[in-house]
Amino acid sequence: VLGTAPTPSAAPTPGASAPAPPAGSCSAVGDDCLNTMCCQDSSMTCFEKSAYWGGCRSACTPGAIDPNDPVEYQTPWTCTVLGTAPTPSAAPTPGASAPAPPAGSCSAVGDDCLNTMCCQDSSMTCFEKSAYWGGCRSACTPGAIDPNDPVEYQTPWTCTVLGTAPT
Repeated sequence: VLGTAPTPSAAPTPGASAPAPPAGSCSAVGDDCLNTMCCQDSSMTCFEKSAYWGGCRSACTPGAIDPNDPVEYQTPWTCTVLGTAPTPSAAPTPGASAPAPPAGSCSAVGDDCLNTMCCQDSSMTCFEKSAYWGGCRSACTPGAIDPNDPVEYQTPWTCTVLGTAPT
């Protein structure tokens, strides 16, 4: 039948109606997700930062600059959702052993955990750095300065545990 074949420009948008790709083909936290448009951690969303980078994050504020980005890349995020965002669920993740808040409401490594007071990675602890920042870390030394922090934020950590530490 004539006129039923799709035109080449009518390619479907990845993730629009197709099932999500298997987690193995999706990006890990800290990796660029601009091409995969999905995150290995199903509670994360692939957000566009620019035409050159996308990142898996639990939340994104358009125009905000992430202080954890390397100094030379501290530019505003567009926060355009790439692929599909996770569907919020009131039920905890099946198989979760901790009675902590669902992972989707906790902070990812590299995100501020001062308000959530929990980490998506259950092996990490949310430590206070200052009255303005907390971070998910495996360990923390009070008074130490993290050389991986951006230069302007290389200040001592208080290391007060926020929320509950992993058991």
